[in-house]
Amino acid sequence: MPEGTLKAFANHGEVSQIVSADGDDCEAVLGEFAKAGIDISALAATLQDEGATSFVKSWNELMAVIASKSATLQQASPATKGSERNTKRKKYNIMIAGIRSVTASPAWKALEAYYQKVREFRRHL
Repeated sequence: MPEGTLKAFANHGEVSQIVSADGDDCEAVLGEFAKAGIDISALAATLQDEGATSFVKSWNELMAVIASKSATLQQASPATKGSERNTKRKKYNIMIAGIRSVTASPAWKALEAYYQKVREFRRHL
């Protein structure tokens, strides 16, 4: 979840009831939106597209930060103590291993496949 969303929720959000597994009255609510002239299919496609775009943007920003920190570690000053440099490299390697683990997981692959299907679907609209 984007940091801005978390901060906004912390500032003025409120947790109320949890939506039940059957979706509660979502069909009725969506029906009211349709009666008000809102194209539900277009809305869903827009929300999915914006969500995927936001996720990819955040991911790319994370990768850029990691690359920047990696470059910093690569250019560690000779004056930096060897043990300090090794500690930073170990932390970096642990972080990279974690990211690789996430991106290799079946859940990640399923998410990638889902967004690919969304993109393909959108091309046909």
